[in-house]
Amino acid sequence: MPHEVQEVALSDIKIEERQRSDVGEISELAASIEAHGLFHAPCVTRDLTLIAGFRRLMACKSLGWERLPVHVLEATDEIEVKEIELEENIRRKDLSWQERVKATDEIHALKKEKAGILRPEGEWTKQETANAVGMNRATVSVDVQLAKMMHYFPELEACKTRREAMKMLKELKLRTMRKEIAKRVEVVDEEIQVFRGDCVASMAGMADGIIDFINADPPFAIGLDDAAMFRESLNAYRDASSDILDLYRRFTPEAYRVLKPDRFMVFWFGITWYREVYQIISDAGFSVDPLPCIWDKQQHTFAPSTSWFAMGYEPFFVCRKGKRELFEKRRNVFNCSLYIKQKTIVGFPEKPLELMRELFPIFTLEGELILSPFAGSGVDLEAARELKRRAIGYELSESNYEAIVTRLSETDKGESND
Repeated sequence: MPHEVQEVALSDIKIEERQRSDVGEISELAASIEAHGLFHAPCVTRDLTLIAGFRRLMACKSLGWERLPVHVLEATDEIEVKEIELEENIRRKDLSWQERVKATDEIHALKKEKAGILRPEGEWTKQETANAVGMNRATVSVDVQLAKMMHYFPELEACKTRREAMKMLKELKLRTMRKEIAKRVEVVDEEIQVFRGDCVASMAGMADGIIDFINADPPFAIGLDDAAMFRESLNAYRDASSDILDLYRRFTPEAYRVLKPDRFMVFWFGITWYREVYQIISDAGFSVDPLPCIWDKQQHTFAPSTSWFAMGYEPFFVCRKGKRELFEKRRNVFNCSLYIKQKTIVGFPEKPLELMRELFPIFTLEGELILSPFAGSGVDLEAARELKRRAIGYELSESNYEAIVTRLSETDKGESND
């Protein structure tokens, strides 16, 4: 770009709103200029409006200079001025990531505006902006997106790095999407329904004998309140044994009431509470096989110490109301690899979809109604749909509920979580 060097009065230079707010340590730059001179003169327009070199200008002013040399550029429009400022700042001292994304977005918007006047046949692209400012298209695209999203999510500006902001934006968008879907949808389709709320209170409003099968996977009373490794995951749920056993006592009579005669319930539990859980379910009226079924996870989950073995299985009781027979003959061990993609509220991985595919045909027929009172990640609701069963799910956790609705909406479009 054509330019000339002139010496001008420092007081004549016009300073307008800057793209950057963080100018760094001026005193160090002033000391360098005083010792070695001004190697790179600031850049101004023909009317002496500053384009680039604000830090150098401030440093010279702090030294008491009244005049200084400047590059007078023949910038023809606002776009060129901002391009020069951005490129100059990047060369001299990295912009903060917030300043950079805002500057990139502003330049892109200006170029689009100019192109709309000069190029009616087509819109200015992010690739063209990238070429103009010496970035790649992906960087420009993300910068423009972040700049716009900071308007809607001000908390993004508090992120220390651009990468951190991108990660937060992804989480915020997912959370917003889930909340929007969940606000609109309780009945996912005619066959699968999911509701946010306490299952025991909700079941109290159900008629007697309307459910064909219950897959009860409640929180386990395994003393996680005392385990430091789980404290963060438990901020939304109490897992003290007294709380959970009370929940079991309130739930099982309702489960027995809403279940049709000659039907089954599967009840998952923590093995250390075998005796208590067996008694609670029996007291509700169920016939309970004293030998629980075992889900062999094919791998261990975690080993809290070297004092004991890591847990590699979960048990469940088969609970019968009446005399219905199983639809398949099989042993009571289910071998199915642990699925780690999505976690429930207490930090355990969800049960595999493949496990539900094995269980449901043993206890139910096509078209029958399954109740998932502690829906968690919604895997059993997804399996019910896939196996042509109807299902009702309840979930107390807001975040889990939103995730279930999103999951079922996605799988309704053919996107499997398997």
